[in-house]
Amino acid sequence: MNAFAPLALLTAAASGGANQPYPAAAVLEAFQGACEDLTSRAATKARLNKQGWSEVTLTKGTPLADLLDFGLEEGAKAAAKDGARVAPYSVHERVVAGETLSLIMSGLIYDGSYVNGCRMYDVGETRSITLAEAEAWIGRKADQSQARSELSAAIWRPGFDRKYHLSFQLFHVPQGSPAVALLKVTGIALVADHIAIDDSEGK
Repeated sequence: MNAFAPLALLTAAASGGANQPYPAAAVLEAFQGACEDLTSRAATKARLNKQGWSEVTLTKGTPLADLLDFGLEEGAKAAAKDGARVAPYSVHERVVAGETLSLIMSGLIYDGSYVNGCRMYDVGETRSITLAEAEAWIGRKADQSQARSELSAAIWRPGFDRKYHLSFQLFHVPQGSPAVALLKVTGIALVADHIAIDDSEGK
């Protein structure tokens, strides 16, 4: 079950230097620092604080808030079919190389196992992290990728950390894409998730 699929498609956009190359290396480095070890949500949140991420509350009616609500609703429906439940989430923000990034920690709790998800968005960004940049960063080719006018996406299994990650995903939704009717937002999304057997409910 990919109950995170709606959240995984949350995306991001324009921070103003549209004429400059996107700072992919700095953003990927920030994502790695934030999302590398997802074995504990509490430890991850503590690490985010040390790295300069600020926990925030999304404003109702904004694109990211709308898509988060949609993702949580759909995720809860999918989880319920398998006897799981959605864990509490948190939202964090940080400026990296001039880009205002949003990061969402989310999770699913099963009987005796949990999934922790870490998602970073640059909402409204018209530029993208290219497949070549992501493959060079992770050190291997994507397992699957697509590049369409309405959506670019790639997935690696396992994720960028072979020890901790089930998968790593990269998305970009351009402005004017018909996918916005469903996804609510445009821009870049980076996604990592971790699954483990534990009795701590992912805490």
